[in-house]
Amino acid sequence: MATALAAHAAIPVAVDPTLLNLIRSRFFIDPPDVLPYTVEAELLLSPLFRSIGPDLYQMDSDLRDLLLADLDVRYGAERAGEVAELLHQYSVETSPWTGLPRLDAAQRLTSYSFIDPDSAAQALKRADAFGSHSLADPQWRVAMREDFDRTSRATPSRSFDRALSAAKADRWKDFLVLFARGAERLPMHDSAGSARVLLDLGRRLTTAPKAYLGLVAEELVGVIDAVAGRSPVHGRQLRSLARDLLRAASAGQDASAQLQELGRLLEDVTSQSAPSPRARASWALRRMGVPLAWSEFGVDGSGVRVAVLATGTDGQHPDLVGKVWASYDFTGGPEDAAASVDPNGYGTSLASLVAGGDASGEAIGVSPGARLLSAVVLRADGSGREGDLLAALEWAEDQHADVVVIPLGSSRQERSPIFAEMIQVIDELGIIVVCAVGNEGHGHLLTPGNEPLAIGVGSTDREDEAASFSSGGVVPMDDDVYVKPDLVAPGVDIRTAQAGGGWRPMSGTGCSAGLLGGAVALLLSATSIRQQLSGRELTESVRQCLYSSAVELGQSGKDERYGWGLVDAYGAIREAWSLGFSM
Repeated sequence: MATALAAHAAIPVAVDPTLLNLIRSRFFIDPPDVLPYTVEAELLLSPLFRSIGPDLYQMDSDLRDLLLADLDVRYGAERAGEVAELLHQYSVETSPWTGLPRLDAAQRLTSYSFIDPDSAAQALKRADAFGSHSLADPQWRVAMREDFDRTSRATPSRSFDRALSAAKADRWKDFLVLFARGAERLPMHDSAGSARVLLDLGRRLTTAPKAYLGLVAEELVGVIDAVAGRSPVHGRQLRSLARDLLRAASAGQDASAQLQELGRLLEDVTSQSAPSPRARASWALRRMGVPLAWSEFGVDGSGVRVAVLATGTDGQHPDLVGKVWASYDFTGGPEDAAASVDPNGYGTSLASLVAGGDASGEAIGVSPGARLLSAVVLRADGSGREGDLLAALEWAEDQHADVVVIPLGSSRQERSPIFAEMIQVIDELGIIVVCAVGNEGHGHLLTPGNEPLAIGVGSTDREDEAASFSSGGVVPMDDDVYVKPDLVAPGVDIRTAQAGGGWRPMSGTGCSAGLLGGAVALLLSATSIRQQLSGRELTESVRQCLYSSAVELGQSGKDERYGWGLVDAYGAIREAWSLGFSM
């Protein structure tokens, strides 16, 4: 592990006398000893180091690489990980190099990558998403991404492996920290898989002091409860066995028999479990992880208001009955017509992707429980005026919209000052704006889809390839530029509701905007973001969750065809929960 990171590691890039002494005395002298301060000072002032601040020194990079490689050979990866934990704790608690932000960020993130690579990878991705380009140099960032790509595929959990080592050495405090860290990384969508991982750890802990197995058994009881709900025949027996295991482990008794029987019964139950009776989801929803979010978190967008600014909504369609809560025609038509009349059909199709049901036998809407606000800004022939769109944005604000979906815009590469100001106002109110980037291919963008505060979405097909029509490009802003789209979502041959009844396939970035708008509603309904945050802080957190969890499809980082990647509704909710926004 140390050798793999030697080319770009920040361990130990920078040290001060206290840290150097701490590392040497804690890990590399047996029995522990403390060198006199004068010896430490002579070492730090030698040609091996260069001064980079008051009492702060940087090690020569060639020497650092040699020492890391020697550390790996001499002490093994586990000792390197212990040093990483010490360094991370030291940097967080004492912040000795806060005056050097690039070094501080690199030092912390590199050490964190030894401890919890998955979380560190997400931290690096969030930094990329929010333009934190002061985070060390480009070569370091590329090397870190490559290392995360390798470690993210590693199984089983590194934390549980190290927890096992701590248990066998009877280091209770270390075990508590490492086990908790591993438990947080169990797959929430796969309770049976989580149970298998815990059972395996439990079996390997039978040679450790009994208290350690008790903690694993306590965690296992909660996971088994989730599995038991899937089996009316064996559910009670599963729960009973899990509690027998907990009692035996807590009493310091031999629990090998309970572990073995629980493992056997678990395999019986999971091999016989039937799929959910819910209607089959469309390929687009499955590709975005929507069914997984429904089943794992039990949410459907209820309580979230989504404004769709298009051609109106046929509120009598079987997939949309009772879902249109307010409507207005900004093109001059009857005020009450927008909810039930859509002569064009575009708005109905997009509204069904946000909140449609499964009347056809196939679920087509991401958030079937969401409330729709329908604004007519395009006439039957598809034409419209920017003034009507601006008025509809103000109306959506008055209707307390949580999300606004804009599947249209003006075809021009430059930003519109009027839309820029309006989107900024909407964003500051805590309303998330989702916009189509356009169907004119690469090098073209719609406004307001090219606004930095709007989530611009492009389209992909069933093979996760960027649709040929999907727009994208670089947008100049002041003395800088930024890339659109921000995300992609399915947008080719998407099943949608047809105004007047029936269903039809549609393609375009407008479809992708509808699906993404529904995903945002699902995220809001599954988390406490709206309860804990407001205004710009809320919208930035939503964007962070979406961008950080996106499935990367194109080049590393953000690119002009895929943005940050394919939206992952389930992953975005998990990301929000990991940030403390659980319900």
